[in-house]
Amino acid sequence: MRSTPPPAHARTPRHRTALVLAAVAAAVAVALPTPASAEDPTAEVTAAALPQRSIQAAARSFLFPVQGAVRFTNDFGAPRSGGRQHKGNDLMGAKLQKLLATRDGVVTFVRHDTSTNSGNMLVLRDAEGWEYWYMHINNDTPGTDDGRNPRGWAFAPGITSGSRVVQGQHIAYMGDSGNAEGTAPHLHFELHPPSGEAVNPYESLIVAPRGTAAVGRGVALHPGGGYYVLTADGGVHAFDGAPSFGSPTLFGYARALAVMPDGQGYSVLDGFGGLHHFGSATALRRFPGPYWPGKDIARDLAITPTGAGFIVLDGSGGIHRRGDAPAGPPVWWPNVDIARSVAITPSNAGVYLLDGFGGVHTSGDARKGNSGYWPGRDVARGIAAATSGRGYAVLDGWGELHGVGTAPAAGAPTPGRRWRALDLRGGDAVAVRGDGYSQRL
Repeated sequence: MRSTPPPAHARTPRHRTALVLAAVAAAVAVALPTPASAEDPTAEVTAAALPQRSIQAAARSFLFPVQGAVRFTNDFGAPRSGGRQHKGNDLMGAKLQKLLATRDGVVTFVRHDTSTNSGNMLVLRDAEGWEYWYMHINNDTPGTDDGRNPRGWAFAPGITSGSRVVQGQHIAYMGDSGNAEGTAPHLHFELHPPSGEAVNPYESLIVAPRGTAAVGRGVALHPGGGYYVLTADGGVHAFDGAPSFGSPTLFGYARALAVMPDGQGYSVLDGFGGLHHFGSATALRRFPGPYWPGKDIARDLAITPTGAGFIVLDGSGGIHRRGDAPAGPPVWWPNVDIARSVAITPSNAGVYLLDGFGGVHTSGDARKGNSGYWPGRDVARGIAAATSGRGYAVLDGWGELHGVGTAPAAGAPTPGRRWRALDLRGGDAVAVRGDGYSQRL
C-alpha cells in the first residue's frame, strides 16, 4: 500500500468515481476505530499516523462553508512540513468572506488565539456526530494585515463554545491566521465523522449547494423541551431534542412559527398570509386563513392554548382570528406597516398586540404594563405571554427583554443587534437574531 495518494492530476474521472464508491463502501462496512485524542482537537498527526483510507473521498451532504466565490483543489493528504499530511481542503478566497454553518448543530470548540498552526478556529458538530472544522479564521482589522485579532472580525457576534447554529448561519470570517500568515486568505476546512479521524471533504465540497447567509425569522419553545428556529427560506431548525415535523420551502418569505400545545406539530406563516401546517397542526387546515397574494403584509402567528384556533397579525394591526381564538384589541393603522407581534393569554381570553414603537395593545384579560416605549423608533420586535400566570415580555431589537408580571426580564447578555423574535414557556425564554443566531435568555 502506498503511503501517499497518487497525484491529483493523475486521477481520471473513472478513477475518481471508483474512489467515491470505495469510500462509501468503507464507511458502511468498516467500524472505524476511535483515535486517541488530546483536549485540543487540532493536535497534529504525522503521515504515518493518518490512516490511508481517510485519504479517500467522503460521502456527506452539507451546505458549502463559504459565501461567495472560492478556488480549491483536492489537496487532502498533500505533504506538509514535519512529516505531516494535509487533513483538509484549502478554500482560497478573500479576507472577511463570510464563513457559514454547513449544517444545523452546536459549536463545540472555539479558539481565539493565533499562536498555533491553525490560528483562530472553531468546530461545529451536527446531530449525527459529524464535525466540520474551520481554521485560519481572520485575525486582522479590516483593510490591514495587522494581526491585532479583534474578536468581532474573527467570529460572528455571540459565537462561542455551546452556541446552537442553523445551517447557513454566518459564524466567522475568512482570514490568514496561524501558519497561513504570508499566504493568500483561505479557509482550511476539515470533515470528521463520529469516529474522529479526518476524511477527505473534496467530493462533498464539489457538489455542496452554495448559499447566502441565513436570515432568522422566528423562534418557538417546544412544551417537552428544546426549541425551534425559523429561517426566511422556511427552514424549521430543531434544537435540544425538539422533534422535527418538516419544513416548507418559502424562498425568503417565511415570517413566523407557532407550536401546537400538544408538542406534536407546528405551523409556519409566510408573508402573504399562507399557512403551512405540520404534524398535529394539520387539524387547523379546516380554518381557511387570510391570504394576500403578492402582498407581503403578514407579520405574526399565534395558536390558541387549546390548539383549536389561531390568530394571524397583519402589518397594519389587523387581527385575523380563526377557530376559538379570542378577539383582539380594536386598533388599525391603514397603509402603515408597524404591527410587529401578537400573543394570546394562557386563558385564551385575551390578546397582546405589539407595535414597532413598543406600544402594547390589549383585549380581554390581557393587561398592559411598563415594558418600554420608543416613540418614533421602530425597535420593538416580539411579544410573548407568560404561561405561568399573568404578564408578558417584550423583546427589542438590541436583544433586551422587558418583562411584566410573572414574565422573565433581563437575563443573559444578548450579543449583536437585529434581534427578531421571542418565545416564553414557564420561566424559560428564547430569542432569535436576524442572522439566525439563537439564545436562551
